[in-house]
Formats: sequence, C-alpha cells, structure tokens
Amino acid sequence: MSEQAEPRRWWPDFMCDETMPPAKASPAEWLEMDAGAIILGRLIEEDDGFRFSGETVAPGQVVEMHYCDYLGALDVALAEDGSFTVQGVPPEGFTQCWNRDEPESCGDNLLEMIARERDLDTSARTIEAGFVRWGADFFVVTLKDGVPGLDRVPVNTMWLCESCGVASSAGPCQCAASAAHPTDKAGM
Repeated sequence: MSEQAEPRRWWPDFMCDETMPPAKASPAEWLEMDAGAIILGRLIEEDDGFRFSGETVAPGQVVEMHYCDYLGALDVALAEDGSFTVQGVPPEGFTQCWNRDEPESCGDNLLEMIARERDLDTSARTIEAGFVRWGADFFVVTLKDGVPGLDRVPVNTMWLCESCGVASSAGPCQCAASAAHPTDKAGM
C-alpha cells in the first residue's frame, strides 16, 4: 500500500451525502451547547461552502452516527484492453474504493470502480485506488454536569416501539406514529 490507514472519522447521519463536510475524530465532537440546548452537527465553514445549523437533540434521544475508516491505497495498472493489475492486496473489509484523483470513479468493489474509471478514460495508465470501510453506530445523547455526550448503544440491544409495538435490533422504529412518540425503549 502506498499509504497507511488513518484514524476513524465520524459524521451525523443527516450530513452523509455525496458531498460531506470535514469529519470529526469522535461522535461527541459534533455536540455543543447553545442557550441550554444540545445541538448535533452545527458546522459553519463558509469558505468550504458547508453550512449546517445542526439539529436540536435531547438527553435520552438516540442518534445515528456514520464512520469511515480509511484503509490505505494501492496502485492499479490499467491496460488499454480493459485488463488491470492491482499492485498488492486490497485491504480486508473495504466497502468502497475509488481513483484518488477522480472521485466519480467510486465503486463498492474494484471491478465496479474500474468500470466507472473506464467510462471516464480508456487510456493505459496507473491510478492510485483508495480504500475505505463505512459503517454506522447508534448513540444515546447524555448531559452530565452541563456537558453533552454520547453513549454507544450496545450491539445486542433490541428496540421496542411504544407506538406500533414492533421490536427491532436495527435502531429506533421509523413508523409515522413513533415520530410523535420518540421514546422507544432499549434493552429488551
């Protein structure tokens, strides 16, 4: 690999899109207090074109945070006939790869990434493919001594929606009725 792995980076769920703001090193870094309210995801960086006013959250509320682990990069030699040679072994568990000079070539695996790269340019050349692993975790918002925080929801937690009665291990219910009653109980 031409580069080594980097520390995990985090974003609130509502910020995850094709164009994302700079990440934070921990989920809790996205929390701040403002006039007694806990704000998740406030980011105002006009120069970068990002402006998020954030979302007001409350203690006990469950929020979804996404992470990205950068796993490194490898050189990939592309031939004019469409074949390619990866110089090394791709990292185990990657969920996305791309030509580091051309984000439009992003794919969920090497074949998909190279097919997109070929749609952009069919010439023989060597590209640097970056590899990442995306994932998400659920956290409960806390407020201790006036300081907001996040506690990770255990993986084996089941959620029971008080509105519709559905139990799930995937996080709080998304039914229309639960939006009016966001008090799903964890720990079944």
